Amino acid sequence: MPQGSNLHTKVHPPPLKPSAHASMVDIVSSTADLRVGEDDKAEAQFGFSKEQYEALLALIQQSPNDSSSTTIVVHQCTTKLTGFVFPFSSWILDSGATDHICPFKSLFQNLKPISIQLPNQNSVIAKFSGTIVVGNLILHNTLFVPEFSVQLISIPKLLNSTNCLMVFSQDTCLIVQTDTFQTIGAARKHQGMFYLLDSSQDRHNLSISNTNISLPHSTLINNASPCNLSHMKLCHPSDKILQLLISDHPDIFCPSIIACDACAFAKQKRLKYSSSTSKSLQFFELIHVDIWGPISVSSIDGYKYFLTIVDDYSIFTWILFLKNKTEVKYLLQNFIILTENQFSCKLKKICSDNGKEFLPNDFYNSKGIFHETSCVATPQQNGIVERKHQHLLNVYRALLFQTKIPNILWSYSLKLVVHLINRLPTPFLSNHSPYELVYSTKPDFSNLKIFGCLAYASSANTGRTKLDSRSLKCVFLGYKSRTKGYVLYDLHSKSIFVTRNVIFHENIFPYSFSLPSDNSIALIDDSHNCDISMYDFPALSVSHAIDLTTDLVTSIVFDNAEVTDLDLRTSHRVKNRP
Repeated sequence: MPQGSNLHTKVHPPPLKPSAHASMVDIVSSTADLRVGEDDKAEAQFGFSKEQYEALLALIQQSPNDSSSTTIVVHQCTTKLTGFVFPFSSWILDSGATDHICPFKSLFQNLKPISIQLPNQNSVIAKFSGTIVVGNLILHNTLFVPEFSVQLISIPKLLNSTNCLMVFSQDTCLIVQTDTFQTIGAARKHQGMFYLLDSSQDRHNLSISNTNISLPHSTLINNASPCNLSHMKLCHPSDKILQLLISDHPDIFCPSIIACDACAFAKQKRLKYSSSTSKSLQFFELIHVDIWGPISVSSIDGYKYFLTIVDDYSIFTWILFLKNKTEVKYLLQNFIILTENQFSCKLKKICSDNGKEFLPNDFYNSKGIFHETSCVATPQQNGIVERKHQHLLNVYRALLFQTKIPNILWSYSLKLVVHLINRLPTPFLSNHSPYELVYSTKPDFSNLKIFGCLAYASSANTGRTKLDSRSLKCVFLGYKSRTKGYVLYDLHSKSIFVTRNVIFHENIFPYSFSLPSDNSIALIDDSHNCDISMYDFPALSVSHAIDLTTDLVTSIVFDNAEVTDLDLRTSHRVKNRP
């Protein structure tokens, strides 16, 4: 507020709430000449009616030995209250005052003169300061009025300047912080006024814990009732057991169901989850998404996570591999645009957990997509994709134990698992496959090969001489979408490539015999990046591949670096014989 500005503030007149016996003496002496019959004069001077003035005068003239004496503990000052005499440092909660008022200059800084107009049209000079700290309360823009003998806290101004709420009962008031529900102040009613209590001293019977006001996380139960006493004597049995005892033992009295804090804190469990009854009516109307990872072993391409996407209608599954979670935002957007374009459909809802990576709200708003989220730490509400994770990993582990391939190739294994699961019938779809519901045709299994089996790929003509090998010894890793070829891993060069000229031996698994001494793998073919090829669209047939499934274990010659268990003949010829 600029210095010297005039502020018209409504406050209660000071004679109503004197704060010390000395002040009361002055007031009594100044009012001794007043007569009760002089109504107009009294009302003009103090702004009170006749009845109010008589009541005030009676309170002032009460005897010091009145039985209403009590002790109120206030801010580092304990004063004996006699009649209507209150301590100097007490703060009173006032719902009619528009500003905080304090008569003590020592509590202020940066005083600025302003003018205050009282309800009786009189004006007094006040001084304005920044803030006053009272316990956990911060009183902003408090007025310094030396003529006042009490300290007032304006309730409207406190609520406007502090993020709090005030709960009043018959004799108490609690000031509670809204965001944390912590009690930051308390007041006790005395002779019609609520006095703020000192949080640093013992309040005895004025303690907050003795109030009957119910607030979140501090609900108080009347444990003194006969019903609760019987419940506590029996070590907090359940309601069913307690009612059973009541029927057999008439001396136990507990006719109604009780609410017990100890039972709730000690025994409460999570509620049961009901099965979802909603079902999408068309493909890509609702999708469920979730991230799995990080995995302890990064894949050959550096992936540590994968994003699982499950269509609610067909249970068709897609996975997108991630190096970090920040890639989810643009990969998911690209996937939605691609699928809507390829299948001529529109996504309406997406269901996920509360991960920040699933919150591209601008994209959802532009596409008109509802984003449904589960509760915090409640994966059961996103159960479709969570169970799909379990299904994928179960099948992946089976392939891993079957082929003994290095863990660094887990991304290729998982991609093949998704390719096959989408083509297998499931009882959830009346023994139809997800592929059949999406493409309205049965899947083709004629070109399936066993993951991790031995494969010989024809070597490229470029750079090959007449005496070079005509094939490369490889391991089958899967299929490349939208390409008429197979993904192979070269055991010699430690590289991955795609080719169509392959001879398979599906009963031989090279890594089941021996593991390479060097697990490092060089990626030559760039076929496994995060592009359209990652999505599982209809696979194109590979009609020129040769499949040899005869038992050729004894006729195949292995590389010396990979054969460790065969009993080979050893030459005993002496070298450099003279």
